[in-house]
Amino acid sequence: MSASRSSPQCCTSINFETKSINEACNKGQVEFASCDQFVHLWRQQGIKSEMGAVRVGLEYIKDEANAGTIETLKQWSQKSEDAIVGLLDDMRMDKELLREAFNKVTVSKREEVDALKRRVLELEVAAGVREDRVEATFVEVKRFNPGELSYSDYLEFAKRSEPFVVNYRGREGRGKTGIPGIPNWTLENIRRTCFNRTFPLKAQDDSPEAHSWARLKSMGSSKIEHYIDALTGMGPMDDTSRELLSQSYLHDASLHALCPELLEEVVIPKYFTLDLTQHLPQGFNHNYPANYWPSLFIGPGGKSSSALHADVLDTAAWMGVVQGRKHWRLVPPSDRYLLHERPEKRNVFEADLFEIKDAHRSAKFAKIYDAVLSEGDVIFIPAASAHQVQNLPGEPTVAIAMNYVDETNEERFLKICKEVRFDNGDSYNRYAREVIEGFEEARKIMGGKWNQDVDGSVRDLPYKVFKSGVRWW
Repeated sequence: MSASRSSPQCCTSINFETKSINEACNKGQVEFASCDQFVHLWRQQGIKSEMGAVRVGLEYIKDEANAGTIETLKQWSQKSEDAIVGLLDDMRMDKELLREAFNKVTVSKREEVDALKRRVLELEVAAGVREDRVEATFVEVKRFNPGELSYSDYLEFAKRSEPFVVNYRGREGRGKTGIPGIPNWTLENIRRTCFNRTFPLKAQDDSPEAHSWARLKSMGSSKIEHYIDALTGMGPMDDTSRELLSQSYLHDASLHALCPELLEEVVIPKYFTLDLTQHLPQGFNHNYPANYWPSLFIGPGGKSSSALHADVLDTAAWMGVVQGRKHWRLVPPSDRYLLHERPEKRNVFEADLFEIKDAHRSAKFAKIYDAVLSEGDVIFIPAASAHQVQNLPGEPTVAIAMNYVDETNEERFLKICKEVRFDNGDSYNRYAREVIEGFEEARKIMGGKWNQDVDGSVRDLPYKVFKSGVRWW
């Protein structure tokens, strides 16, 4: 059979260099028993040369990595080639060796390593050892009622970087106080409490060259009363000002700094109360991790969002939705390399999880968690997880969020601190050094090891108790 007769089916699963192969098939330049046999042979030769390119890329890392790491990378590369070329139907790549090798590579080569890992993914697809994906698949975030999830359960979710949602109340619960993660706030009482305070506003930056964190740009600042009036259509205001304010986003504004009175209504859910940053030594100069959060989010429904990002220093976080609806998508740390993280900016990604473009098609292979949050929902965001959020059409959204460090992400947090201290200026270097030293002291205060009877001792905490520094567990 001539390959040309099979050309419509030829090479449909190949992700790269398909044009020249299809042209060869269409022109009848190849004569095999079937086009499939031709593709099989091409794969063997093509992948063999491609794996050579991968080896070159791995060698490029050599100057920044130790000899043991390079040897491990070479072993993995050889195993990959042997497996892909020789065992197309029964690939036996050593996944643990792959993970170990890449984890040892220095921070400064993250971009090259991520690109190589994405290239290997393409090779696996081309070789038929991994199924191609036309569209992304989504995993629904697990949901619980408050009594269904213990602290031990939380630890297991955190250690495997899996988000979850706890619903503390529905719409019928409005007006109640003391609900964990869901303060008794309304736009009206926020306006009344913080009316003359000035808050920074942001908006989505859709320009092609935008590479800011979460793709947000500054829109200046406004008194909270004017901003809420614009969102709700209340109060005297010219049309231009109302339009500008009503499309802005009050995003991650520190309540401690801007309107601490609102914190009187805050109760920290028990899962997030063992925050090491709250036990940093007295006199600690850089209290940013401890005192910035909780923070306030207010945005117009359907007109505000944050692009794909991960949080500062890979901290974990939680968010409670007080009003409105939010659509969340999250990717665990192990799949971040698929999201095209910016080389010059940690935790800033080019991929869009709500509209994956062909240039970032590797994102379709990521494990993407999906959740729509309504008021009363509290979501757990695992440490270092990339996430993207859209405020859905309807009433304005109001939410509270807090970043934190506990036993599940302490090691990663300190590792990032040690890495970034060498990548930034002197002020950040001093900050990172003090954070590291402060955490060593906080660990001593916490007793060195966490209480083993966590389910019996951990509880929801009013904000004042949470901030007291008293060892209550």
